[in-house]
Amino acid sequence: MTRSSRLLPVALGALALAIVIRTPFTGPAAARSAAEDGHNIAVCATLKIVDELMESDRFKPDRNTLEEAKKAQVLPLYEERQALGQRGQAAQAAGEDVSGIAQEFQALQQRIQQAEQQAQQEIAELMSKQIGECYDLIKASASAIAKDLGYDYVVSSSRPDDQMGPNPSGEFLSRPMLVFPEDTDITDDVREDLKLE
Repeated sequence: MTRSSRLLPVALGALALAIVIRTPFTGPAAARSAAEDGHNIAVCATLKIVDELMESDRFKPDRNTLEEAKKAQVLPLYEERQALGQRGQAAQAAGEDVSGIAQEFQALQQRIQQAEQQAQQEIAELMSKQIGECYDLIKASASAIAKDLGYDYVVSSSRPDDQMGPNPSGEFLSRPMLVFPEDTDITDDVREDLKLE
């Protein structure tokens, strides 16, 4: 069964967006206000925060529970396949006709494949739902913080000097801002607001 973590980079690609700010915020601020630095565009490493949220106690346990439930559903089929294979080997060793067992084995393989595909689909759907929830949380937090600091826009962008991962093209998409003042980065403010620290 494909681990849900392998789906995360693809699903996150859609989150590299600019968002307009409107909501009030009363929490602490690590970034400087727009009035202090003369800028009205802030930056937030949205994808990094999504990763942290997805691995947090708010989201990961539900995925783990679903994955374990799906494994439990497929496990009897795996055990049945193993037993059927052993029957086939014993029958073949005894010189018996194994064509019937072979047909059973093929039908069982199809059932296993269908069960695995269904499990993967349900896990992917849960991941997609959770990522949407993460984005909504980040957007609301960034909007409130930026409003409090006087920023009109927040651009979703990783820091240009962050270490590249195994998918360079995806990394480029997550870094639309090649240069920006460090004190316009509200990532830590959002992380603190979402209690990720």
